[in-house]
Amino acid sequence: MGVHATRCKNAANLMVNRERIVEVAWVTDKVENPYAVKLSVVTEDRTGQLAALTNTIANIKTNIRNASTDDEVLNDGTRRIDLTVDVNDLQHLERVVNALKGVEGVIEVERLNVAAFSA
Repeated sequence: MGVHATRCKNAANLMVNRERIVEVAWVTDKVENPYAVKLSVVTEDRTGQLAALTNTIANIKTNIRNASTDDEVLNDGTRRIDLTVDVNDLQHLERVVNALKGVEGVIEVERLNVAAFSA
């Protein structure tokens, strides 16, 4: 069995057997209603760390709604950076979290608004 577009030259020959025709539609990867997820990233305090995090998120084609950081470095030399990102589903969220964990200097990534999610 094959799928042919109606404009395909072979489709005209196949249309003689009308009972074999099935209409199909392609599902796109675009999600109409992404939802916001707030993540807290604990990272070493180093120059360019916020840029490294935002570039990592941009590289996996994910929108950042908001980014903020604590004013002070914590006693152990770390800083907390909160990021709110748009995700399409739990698999997309997992990709974002794993990508952030792969950034040098990142110690922990935690989802902050778990209770707000309903699947």
